[in-house]
Amino acid sequence: MAARLARTPRVFEATLNRDLIARQRRERPGGGPPLPDVDGIDETMGLPEAELTAAVDVTGYLDRKRAAMAAHASQISDASYFLSLGPEAFRRAFGTEWFRRARVGGHEDHSRPAALAADLFTDGVA
Repeated sequence: MAARLARTPRVFEATLNRDLIARQRRERPGGGPPLPDVDGIDETMGLPEAELTAAVDVTGYLDRKRAAMAAHASQISDASYFLSLGPEAFRRAFGTEWFRRARVGGHEDHSRPAALAADLFTDGVA
């Protein structure tokens, strides 16, 4: 409703890539130590890749993203696994923002395009 009133042509829902999280958990060497931040993520967190319609590269902003995460102590502790990641692991985990496009007018459009959109403001694809 708000998007229609604002005449917004595109509405995207920010989400997580559930399949990527599962792959990264499996790739953890030797299963690794228990990670409450990660091991608590289940099949209800985020969306499967098949439902994602946009993947935006945000690697140019990772220093700001890490600082923002660290500044929100009520949401993520300074002992968080996520904040302890080295630069490459942090890039793999947080270097892409994932979205699903919703159709304006209240009808969701979960059909996946031939290629994921690379940004939210044009029709360009990755």
